[in-house]
Amino acid sequence: MATKVVKEEAIRVRVDKELKDRLKKMCKDKKITMSEMITFMIENEVKSYEFKLEHSDNVEKRIVATEKKLLKLKEKLNINKKEIGMKSRWRF
Repeated sequence: MATKVVKEEAIRVRVDKELKDRLKKMCKDKKITMSEMITFMIENEVKSYEFKLEHSDNVEKRIVATEKKLLKLKEKLNINKKEIGMKSRWRF
């Protein structure tokens, strides 16, 4: 779970009794302390946030490229529809 390092900082959080009891039960079932579980959850959330920040430019570029491709496909479809419509008008 969480890494074993010397921790010098503390975060106080107020939660309702039901949530604390649920967390306590979960930690007991997993055989870890509440502090370890909360640290693990915070680490995961921060890593996820940092990953999104780091890769948001790439994601944005891919979105723009995909939208351009979709526009080209849409234009091709419209051209094909017009061509098919023109061909079918002259059929007897």
